[in-house]
Order: sequence, then structure tokens, then C-alpha cells
Amino acid sequence: MTTQPTRVVLVSCGGFNPINFMHLRMFELARDHMNSTGRYRIIGGIISPMSIKLSHKDATSMQQRCSMIKQSLATSSWIRLDTWAADQQHHVNTLTLLRHHFDVIETTLNFNQLDPYTPTKRKCNGVFKYTSAGWLFECFMLHIKANTLINVELMLLCGADVLHDFNEPNLWNEKEVEEIVSNFGLVVITRMGFNPQHSIYDSDVLSKYKNNIHIVPDWIANDMSSTRIRTAIRRKQSVKYLLPEQVIDYIGRHHLYAPLATKTPDAVSPTTTADVMLSSSYSAPSYHGYSSTSNIVDALVQFQPFLTLLHTKNFSVTDSLLSDIYVNNIFYA
Repeated sequence: MTTQPTRVVLVSCGGFNPINFMHLRMFELARDHMNSTGRYRIIGGIISPMSIKLSHKDATSMQQRCSMIKQSLATSSWIRLDTWAADQQHHVNTLTLLRHHFDVIETTLNFNQLDPYTPTKRKCNGVFKYTSAGWLFECFMLHIKANTLINVELMLLCGADVLHDFNEPNLWNEKEVEEIVSNFGLVVITRMGFNPQHSIYDSDVLSKYKNNIHIVPDWIANDMSSTRIRTAIRRKQSVKYLLPEQVIDYIGRHHLYAPLATKTPDAVSPTTTADVMLSSSYSAPSYHGYSSTSNIVDALVQFQPFLTLLHTKNFSVTDSLLSDIYVNNIFYA
């Protein structure tokens, strides 16, 4: 009798400030590796943003981070955003998050055993409430037949830096680490500067449950980090090809991670009719040269045909419109 591979749902949690291609690549690397063993079949991935302490210059709201994640997953058929941790009034640690998703899986599976539906395709990150239950139901329907008992495991997806941090004094509770590794398991993506085998050897807990730790080599090493991406944006450097285009556009439109001195008030409402007053006191957003009144005039000249068309359609040249012009010119140049 052929043993069926164990179905696995991957969970990745963190700040995602902002989400970048490496966050997304981790899921693809993990799925390829785990599926190739023949012992596992990855059936879903969950990205769960969590509350983090940020300096004022890097501060973004949870809603903004969730919006960027949602947009970056628009084309994914198996990874989705979950906002349960984000919706809690208090900080949720990793173990609590895993327990929650495990309970959701158990509840969903128990419901599925009596469900008469046949497998259906789900709409990729469509319009629905961002909780795991409804999504997991549809996800399971892709992989199981009605009235068939199956086992689904939940594993924490992380980088080798997180595995290294498990050994840092006063950073992780050892009992919590033991429950995470023993009850759930880890899928660890290698990362430059960290040796996961050393991290396992240096920890009695990790060594005890080493069979529950799956090391995934990243042969196309990429030392990308959200911290460095935020730094690049503050320094007005290009982040194209580091982030999904939708995320780059969102960051630009909302002036995220910009130097405090150049952050502007909220964009003017689209219904406003007041034109921009290009006075000497006007402080324009500083993006790749568009940082002075003269540069704004240059931009207006450059986009004159477009602005003329808007004028004939009774559109007003507002601060919001100019901001969008800057963003599209900078980030997509």
C-alpha cells in the first residue's frame, strides 16, 4: 500500500515592512523542497503580519502592511494573507499564532469530513474576510475528496536567522521553542551569514527535535531584507525588482518610509476643486530630483499634453494628481 504524503500548510509571520520578493520566494522554495521528498505535499501558505516595534521613520500602520501583502499575493493561487494576529488588541507571539491556525485547521477538517462538496477552484485572494477558516475550507477541497479522512500538519516557515535567534538568551522562551519544534515543525530557508546546522547543534531543544526541522537550501542566495529596502527608499534609491510593482506603487502613493522632512500630508481628496498653488512656500515631495518648485514646473511641462487633456475633461490639477505623477515617474522609470 502506497503511503500518501502528509499535507502541510506553511505559516510565515513577521513584520513584512514591507513585504518583498524574498518573503514570497521562501514559500516557493519550501514547497519545491518539501514536495520533492515525496513525504509531504504543501497545500497552502499563510502570511500573518504581526505587531512590531518600529522607529518613527519606519512606522507604518498594520492596515498599510496588510494592503501591501494583499496586493503582492494577487496572482498567487496558494498563498494568502491572514489578519487574525493583526486584529488582536494585544501582541500575539509565534506560538499563540500557530496554536490558533492549528485549531482552525482542526475545525475545518472536522467540518470537511461531512461535507458533500466536490473539489473546486478558489478565487486567488479574492474578496472575502481575511480569516483562515473560509480559505482553508476551499484550499482543502482542492486536495481531498468528500468523506475522506486526511491529516494536515502546520509548519512554521522561517529563515535561518530565526533559527539562530532561538539560541539567543532572553529572546525566545525555551519552552515555547520546544512546543513550536515538537508540535509543529520548522521549514528553514538558508540565509547568508547563518549556519542552520550549527544552530541546531548548539541547542539541546533543537537537537532533540532535529527531525522536525527541514533545512531548505537557497541555491540562488539573496540577502534581501526589508530593513535595507526601507533604507534605500529613505535615500531615494531605486527599489525596482526588489518589491512587487503593486507594493512599490502603494509605497509611493502613501509616501511610506520617506525622510520625515519630506513627508507630505494626506493626499487631497479627489473631489476637491482647489488647484495647486506653486508658491515659494510650497514644499514638494522629494523624490529623485522632483524636490523644488522649479522641478515641479519641469514636471508640468513634461506632462503638459496629459494635463491639457485632463483640463478639457474638467479635471483639476491637484496635489494628489501631482503626487501620482511623481510616483509613476520615479518608481517606474
